[in-house]
Amino acid sequence: MGRKASSPGAIPRLRSRRNADRTIRYYYDHGLVGGRRVLQPLGNNRAVALQLWAEIEGRRVPTADESGHRFSDLATEYRRRELPAKAPATRRLYDIVLTRLQAILGDRALDSIQPSDVAEIWQTTAAKRGTVTANRTKAILSATLNCARVWGMMVQANPCGGVRGRKEHGRKNVLVTDELYERVHAAADQPLKHAMDLADLTGQRPSDVLSLTRGNLIGSHLVLRQGKTGRNVVIEISGALKTLIEQLLAWRGSEIDMSPYLVRDEKGNPLSKGQLRSRFDRARELAQIDKTTFQFRDLRARSVTRKAINEGLEEAQRLAGHSSPNMTAHYSRGARPVKPSR
Repeated sequence: MGRKASSPGAIPRLRSRRNADRTIRYYYDHGLVGGRRVLQPLGNNRAVALQLWAEIEGRRVPTADESGHRFSDLATEYRRRELPAKAPATRRLYDIVLTRLQAILGDRALDSIQPSDVAEIWQTTAAKRGTVTANRTKAILSATLNCARVWGMMVQANPCGGVRGRKEHGRKNVLVTDELYERVHAAADQPLKHAMDLADLTGQRPSDVLSLTRGNLIGSHLVLRQGKTGRNVVIEISGALKTLIEQLLAWRGSEIDMSPYLVRDEKGNPLSKGQLRSRFDRARELAQIDKTTFQFRDLRARSVTRKAINEGLEEAQRLAGHSSPNMTAHYSRGARPVKPSR
């Protein structure tokens, strides 16, 4: 930080010098440049000098020492003000990424971060963790820097603007067929079969499937609030879902007889995300199916696609909990069959 003004009301970086003839000349103080203080003459007319000072000041970008805000400060503030409002899974992702970014940018002044720094972070992350993680990292960095501008911690434009990531191909073309499903299902243990069937029939995300309890069974409906979006979904308990619910309620563990959770392991404990992942990986390996061909999350798209084909986009949208039919149409996989023209 620069020295404090010696007189009240002093104008920052405007300096005056009295000449031998008692006239006053004005200068703009650019600070130390190359180890030497640079003073730009503004003339001896105070009104003109103030006008020139305003023009120079308007083009000036605060230095790192003057701004006083560093990325570590921003990360702390972002965690305090923004993360509590996000979903638990989103909070965990943001916290991990912010920790990684702090290791790279922790002591950097926010106004000193350049697009070249953002590009280097993206390239390094892509090489180490893949394109998807690199794109997420850049998006989270951009979101935090936008907040820094709103909160007055940063003056310059967001350096993430104009820095391109790489297009993600996603799993739009992956559709789990009945044959693939049956192969993995046959190799699965009973708790995994329960989880697969429940996900396939309800079309919900893995985390929502595992969190379902007896409390979600209200009358003849399965009522849930999605963890990611907070949307409410009501599913009629009938047909195959009714049979499955009866089996889940009748399931008894070796250690815990009764539990509020619907999907439980052999001991009776609620099936965790780690257990679901490891059991599904093992069953898929036994079925000799590649990981890129079938992942547990694909069951949601399989269910929504089947619903869209059989009953239309509106019903599929209600099952998925999407905000619009357009999102459901984008989410559905494969081409919907149509009748011939005649």
